[in-house]
Amino acid sequence: MTKKYRYEIPTTIFFLTAAAVLLLDQLTKILIRQNIPTGVSVPIIPKILFLSHTTNTGASFSLLTTYSFLLTSVAIAVILGIILLYKKIPNEYKLSFALILGGTAGNLIDRLWFGTVTDFVDFRIWPIFNVADSAITLAAILLIIAVFREEKEIYTKS
Repeated sequence: MTKKYRYEIPTTIFFLTAAAVLLLDQLTKILIRQNIPTGVSVPIIPKILFLSHTTNTGASFSLLTTYSFLLTSVAIAVILGIILLYKKIPNEYKLSFALILGGTAGNLIDRLWFGTVTDFVDFRIWPIFNVADSAITLAAILLIIAVFREEKEIYTKS
């Protein structure tokens, strides 16, 4: 019962968005690994924002740190699921799934290549994170908004 959206996200844009997230994630992690030793914090905005080179074996925001194999398996399943089921993703969810695809792939590359995920964005009041984590979090927010819009639409028509 969702309304038709006026825009259609082409397949090319979907995969370019995922690739852009992946590329930005990997480039920023390379820069951090090459320029800031692990455990070192560099203030960007004093007392607010730091670049802090850390690693973790867990999921976003260091959750599930002792489940690296499980997280790797889930990441592979998510990536394959999004790619294989792409045509079934409703248009209003495609941007979210592109962000999830790119973010999941970015952290999976770290996990497979280094055994840990590089994190570096540090606000000191929140767990340290990276571009991939940000993309996945933004995707979750966009999905919540889309679901609330659908629910509102359903109840408005009733």
